[in-house]
Amino acid sequence: MYEAKDQAKQENTGSALGHTLTEMEHSRLVELLLRLCQQNDTFRRTLLENIIIPAQVVQQQPINPTEVRRLKSEISYYFNRLPQTLSEYYENDELDDIDDFFDQIGTFNPQDQLDLLMHLVEVGNKVLDEYEINTAQLGRALNYYGQAASLLSLSSKEKQDHFDRMLKTLVDLEIWDNGTEMEDLKAGLDALASTTEDYTFLLKKFKKLAEEYSDATDWVADYYLKLDDDGNYLAVRQANLKTEAHYLELADYWRDKGEGAKYLETLESWLVRLDENKAQHQSVPFSSASLRPSGTILERLAGYYREHGDDENLLRVLLAQVVHQRPTLELYRQVEEIAQRLQRWQTVREQFLGLINSYNYKILAEIYLYEKDWQAAIDLARQKSVQEDVKNLIADTVKQHRPEAAIELYLNLVDVNIERANRKYYQVAAQYAARIKEVYLQILKEPASWQRYVSKIRAANSRRPALMDEFKTL
Repeated sequence: MYEAKDQAKQENTGSALGHTLTEMEHSRLVELLLRLCQQNDTFRRTLLENIIIPAQVVQQQPINPTEVRRLKSEISYYFNRLPQTLSEYYENDELDDIDDFFDQIGTFNPQDQLDLLMHLVEVGNKVLDEYEINTAQLGRALNYYGQAASLLSLSSKEKQDHFDRMLKTLVDLEIWDNGTEMEDLKAGLDALASTTEDYTFLLKKFKKLAEEYSDATDWVADYYLKLDDDGNYLAVRQANLKTEAHYLELADYWRDKGEGAKYLETLESWLVRLDENKAQHQSVPFSSASLRPSGTILERLAGYYREHGDDENLLRVLLAQVVHQRPTLELYRQVEEIAQRLQRWQTVREQFLGLINSYNYKILAEIYLYEKDWQAAIDLARQKSVQEDVKNLIADTVKQHRPEAAIELYLNLVDVNIERANRKYYQVAAQYAARIKEVYLQILKEPASWQRYVSKIRAANSRRPALMDEFKTL
């Protein structure tokens, strides 16, 4: 009742406030918002998080040394007192106030932003001398640094000083060993670089860095592409195909060039690499390719062969997904559809099931239930090592077809949870007992059998008041 009243009160207030603000003069509304920003840090943070200040507005901001000193002091104070708040940090694994600093810095003139961003990185870096913190957020400052510098209309020669300052952080700072991603540095460099002269300058720097930092090799390849230097790009990329992202990048290069055969060959070569790694019991190199909108290479290959009506190769790729990714019921259905068309489903079915880890009970259960092979599902659920949720899934699904077997499975789940001797588990046991009651009353129409069972449970556990309390409504 009170919740309903609170909700009604909020809706009424929101309606009246919304109408009033809509009718308020623009200048008065702006004045109100600015006053609230000054008086309430939470309000200021929320407002800055939800608006984007146009670049032209930022560029028009005056240089403000007084405010720069103030914010620098706040940043320094925050990091100086960090050792006293480390317990809060370790709970959240992030430095909440840094995002607020970034929001505030974004309102300054670009020149002031550069000073503040580098100050934040350098002061934060000093904390690493004594305390281990995740510095991923600090790394974003380098991305923002490049974006801010790009607003200053610098000549290529002037940009070079900023390129050097950003790249120097690789040597001078400790943040790279504590979570900072080099992609943030690259993003900042990319934001500032815009001319052939910029790309050429950075390419020389990257070549030297590549001797020590493997990521820089990818930067070299990228900047050869920016310079339309196909020959050197191919030489670097083909000599450094390590992750799925590398293969995708090269495949996209061939596709953009209209080289369909080489595009497909590159995608297939990744599958060969996966098979070789598996045969040698090697892990797959890390790749961020799964974050790309285009999907993984195996998904690309499946899409290609599906589009071209090539069932043989489509089946081969789908089975490769079972091996190198994870089997799913949806994948099983796709394989079934293709194998049925090829008129060899029984053979392929055995192959698919043989590729599933024998302890992957969930997918095995889903397949048996999909095929309505109730006995196979029940036999699986009877295995002691099968997880509780899988047994419950099977019991829930087969109860209309094999009610006695479903009761057997529920009985086991009730007993297991009672044995754990904890009210939390007694609650779970009561939920499973309620399912037994449903089967006896609604499916088997045997209320007497249910009464005998629940009476037996109560008699055997009369000295467990918490359990009796959970079972009293059954």
